[in-house]
Amino acid sequence: MKYAFIKDNHNAFSVQLYRDLFKVSRSDYYGSLNRKRSHCEFNKQRLDTKIKILYKEHKPRAGSPRITIDGERCSEN
Repeated sequence: MKYAFIKDNHNAFSVQLYRDLFKVSRSDYYGSLNRKRSHCEFNKQRLDTKIKILYKEHKPRAGSPRITIDGERCSEN
């Protein structure tokens, strides 16, 4: 999350200022730019997208039971 913020806002201030602010090493930041998303991160993003779609379809009534009925296994959290 810190790395994405720095990447998205590097035009406003220097990368070094953001790294100092967030206490991120130079190698960690530049390494994060080339790192691929993990399988777990990919699945979490896919589930978040599906939950948002189901929430819009069912209005605010879409809780974990509704999402599970619609075919996606997930915990309440």
